[in-house]
Amino acid sequence: MKLTKLQHDKLTKHLAEKWKAPVSCAVCGKNDWNVSDGLYELREFHGGSMVIGGSALIPVSPVTCNNCGNTVLINPLIAGIELKGGNNE
Repeated sequence: MKLTKLQHDKLTKHLAEKWKAPVSCAVCGKNDWNVSDGLYELREFHGGSMVIGGSALIPVSPVTCNNCGNTVLINPLIAGIELKGGNNE
């Protein structure tokens, strides 16, 4: 799901308020991050089998270091992002 501009702005604001120093990458030490405009989901692993229903889904928004690719996953629900109204393209 693609975030709307309002959702993306709210997520960026949340990160600015919560992500305290040092905001440098734990892998390379740079401070050059990209907040994805897409939402993804983590599913519980079931030995490689796809399970429909009955498993927890966790929405995540990747924040990626532009230098080395290290990626931090932020839960948009905890960030206060309303997930309805996004673009499902």
